[in-house]
Amino acid sequence: MNSVLQALFATKPFRDYIMAHHENGQLYSALSRLFKEMSSSIRHGHVNPSQFRSTFIQLESKFNGCEQQDAQEFLSYVINDLHDELNKPKSRSRSNNTMIEPKSAQEAWSIYRSRYDDSKLVDIFVGQYASVIKCSYCGNESTCWDPFWDLPLPVPRNRNRIDIDECIAEFTAAEILDGNEQPFCSRCKQHRRSTKRLSIVRSPKILVIHLKKFSNNGYKLSSDINVNQQIRIDNGSTTMATYELYGCVCHHGYLSRSGHYTAYCQYDQQRWYHCDDQKVRDCTNSFSMATLKDSYVLFYRQQQLDHHYSSRL
Repeated sequence: MNSVLQALFATKPFRDYIMAHHENGQLYSALSRLFKEMSSSIRHGHVNPSQFRSTFIQLESKFNGCEQQDAQEFLSYVINDLHDELNKPKSRSRSNNTMIEPKSAQEAWSIYRSRYDDSKLVDIFVGQYASVIKCSYCGNESTCWDPFWDLPLPVPRNRNRIDIDECIAEFTAAEILDGNEQPFCSRCKQHRRSTKRLSIVRSPKILVIHLKKFSNNGYKLSSDINVNQQIRIDNGSTTMATYELYGCVCHHGYLSRSGHYTAYCQYDQQRWYHCDDQKVRDCTNSFSMATLKDSYVLFYRQQQLDHHYSSRL
């Protein structure tokens, strides 16, 4: 819990919004109080998050007790619960069940924001990807667009060292849909062998990357990750987004339900801090990307958005 809270505190647009305390909500208020305490004591000692934890457990009882919990799962629940408190879509009427098939990423995004999710957290964390399924027989393509709060990147097996860029390439690589997975082709009027490819078409202001390091039995894959301080996300035909790393939650150990979590955070875009439970120390002089070989959840801030192609979305 502590490592995730430190990474969220280092997320400036999120921290500023929470500390402004413009909203109502039980969890929002508890986190606002905690962040204000952290702001006043970041260099002068630690704070006790027990009040925030109590409030959170009232909403998510599965996190009660002293057992080790997954950091990415905790992050997801915190963000989702906060979003539920703050969500104010403009037209959430369920009386109109008319399904609109969007024809573009922008149209899909507008429907999503107006009907389903519209909070400040969406402005900060949510991006959008396109899923294109292409029939291998006739070449017919169908596209759907979905929002994402984080990127769950696969980690290739049996590799000693992997770059984040390789994980992104794996995420966007074409997937063969065959056998029982064959989708229905609207042109062929039957199920056909197809390919499926994901691409990011809207880059969030804050990009959270979750490295899928654990197998189904809970054991961690042994591959070390080369973390890139900067990454670039190609939004298809329109833009290229540049991101800068500012936070990382690391898992030290071999099992998902054991081990130890720490965080490396950059609160002021200049100095790095190592957060290990109650201990927070300036590690700028010794910090390097190699320090993050046990990275599990990465936090990137968008630096710039280059418009390099004409839009066709």
